[in-house]
Amino acid sequence: MQCLRCENKRKFKKIGKKGSKNEIKCKVKEIKKIGNIINLILEINGVKLICILTPNALYSLDIKEGDEVYAIIKATNVRIIG
Repeated sequence: MQCLRCENKRKFKKIGKKGSKNEIKCKVKEIKKIGNIINLILEINGVKLICILTPNALYSLDIKEGDEVYAIIKATNVRIIG
């Protein structure tokens, strides 16, 4: 399972315009609240990605389980845990 740390809530958006080569279309499989942190579990072709958000970012983005979103990845924001 890979872990993506969202440094900025703009890294995720609901499906809309495309363009970046680093955009990955994902489905929100699960939303887990762990203390003051939200783990947004995304899935792409059977691979799970975890995005770490604040509750305010999740609220602002209005993301729900089952939504399709694009993960926009910048090299400085990707952390891989093997």
